[in-house]
Amino acid sequence: MTRPVPFAPGATIVRRDVFDGRVWSACPARVLSDDGHELVFAYWTGTCVRVPASWIRWLETGDEVARLSGLDDLAGRRWALGDWTWVRTSVIHATTAARWFSVNSFFDAASGERLCWYVNFERPHVRGAHGIDTFDLLLDLVVRPDGSWSWKDEDELAHACRLGLVTSAEQAALAGARDEAIGLVTAQAGPFAPGLDAWRPDAAWPAPALPAGIEQT
Repeated sequence: MTRPVPFAPGATIVRRDVFDGRVWSACPARVLSDDGHELVFAYWTGTCVRVPASWIRWLETGDEVARLSGLDDLAGRRWALGDWTWVRTSVIHATTAARWFSVNSFFDAASGERLCWYVNFERPHVRGAHGIDTFDLLLDLVVRPDGSWSWKDEDELAHACRLGLVTSAEQAALAGARDEAIGLVTAQAGPFAPGLDAWRPDAAWPAPALPAGIEQT
């Protein structure tokens, strides 16, 4: 299969979560590298994203009911999006074609120090002129700088499965993706390879911004 034309380094793209033909979230980012197969991009403090209103309520209040109500909104196809400005961290996001997860490297915005890796299990991305579309399957793996790791949001995944938001085929794909991700962590391979202990965005780069009309699919 012919690889797609890569996005140029420094270009602004948008990563979207899309469910049932509607945008669930949209995050602008700046491309760090792309070879048509593996895409690496970044966003940081000051980046404005579009996310579900229920998620914003959870961030503002810490209310777990608001977090889980977002899944009920998703199942009912009745969600609304709001604006949220990224704070406190810088993120390098690596995604690979046909892979059921991506890897986020979180860095402290002030010091540049690595905080953790965050493995986001999701549908394999689909490229478009704007960037990529995927959908978050809710399960996460948090990997600390010392290589220790723990699962996150297994309760949220279980609730999504009960609601029929994650299919049986996707659950089977997740099982294989879990093993693949743990293998990379254990081998210190791919995004988990030693070497990048700190990162800050280029001071000459403004925070990436969402283009008009990005919520249309």
